[in-house]
Amino acid sequence: MSPRPFFSLIVFICSFIPILDLFLSSLLICILGLQTGGFALVLKLTLFIIGIHLVESYLLNPKIMGAVMKIHFLAVLIILLVAGKLFGF
Repeated sequence: MSPRPFFSLIVFICSFIPILDLFLSSLLICILGLQTGGFALVLKLTLFIIGIHLVESYLLNPKIMGAVMKIHFLAVLIILLVAGKLFGF
């Protein structure tokens, strides 16, 4: 039996827990990548996951929050970066 349905279920469940989701689902993706394509595939998958996370964090989230709050998305991005440095969030 393939572990893919089980891993898919774990990734789905973990998607409801924001920070833990990133680590657990990425770990499972890398385990499957290691089984199917070796270390080179794991490296590619890791870079792909990092790229997706960066686009989500620094482009999509500020755009969505800016649209909801009716301010420019760059202002939201700056506020998030400054608050992160000052308050550690």
